[in-house]
Amino acid sequence: MINRLIITPLIISFLIVCFYTQSFALRIGDDAPEIYGRLLTKQLIKLSAYSGKLRVVNFFSVNCKPCKKELPELAVLEKDYPHVVFIAVHLGDESIEKVNQFLSGLSGSPRLVIWSSLAVKTDYGFMGFPHSVIIDKNNHILKIIPGYNTQLIKTTLDELSYK
Repeated sequence: MINRLIITPLIISFLIVCFYTQSFALRIGDDAPEIYGRLLTKQLIKLSAYSGKLRVVNFFSVNCKPCKKELPELAVLEKDYPHVVFIAVHLGDESIEKVNQFLSGLSGSPRLVIWSSLAVKTDYGFMGFPHSVIIDKNNHILKIIPGYNTQLIKTTLDELSYK
């Protein structure tokens, strides 16, 4: 009786995790989901506006301590790789003004910063910030980089010969 009470919920939890994450998580080669949002100038924008170019998309939040370190490093990479479009996407409930205030306190950030909804987090299948995705010219996922890891972004761009 006790075994059944313990084992049944464990099996159900395992199946939910396996099937839920398998069906919604992005994989290398998948089409990149569209991102709609506003630039911090309040101009409407979508990710597909940059189709035909290699893109590094970084998801961040103003409440994320590693993001405070990573965004300035991405600004440096943006200068080092001029043929790559770097896009930082803020996901959270904060206003555009609050996001602008956060970014102004940093030593730099990518030129393109999109303010978007938390729904994008579900579309891209990640749990925490920062999270980066490298998207090829044909809108396919090339690399998924969870967490703070600008070195892996740089290494990937070097491997793709995009300097």
